[in-house]
Amino acid sequence: MYMVEAYVVAHSMMKVPIDFFDYSSILFLFSSPAFRNRDIDEDKMLLIEQAQERLSEKIKTNPYAFEMIILDDQIRAEYEAKRKNNG
Repeated sequence: MYMVEAYVVAHSMMKVPIDFFDYSSILFLFSSPAFRNRDIDEDKMLLIEQAQERLSEKIKTNPYAFEMIILDDQIRAEYEAKRKNNG
């Protein structure tokens, strides 16, 4: 398997091609309106919705706040394990 790094920058989640969510590993979300798309995997959509809720609170005090969403299950498990071990 080839490792390919691709970066997508969009001014709206609605402008991101749906196929992006099938192949992406990590998503950085900045202030954005609520976004819902039934074509995106339900587990990934749940992660995005949860991040949007947290972010809506953070931007009240920090307009530059963002959320990192790890969409890939394997990468997320490794990240959580490292975070747990580092306290």
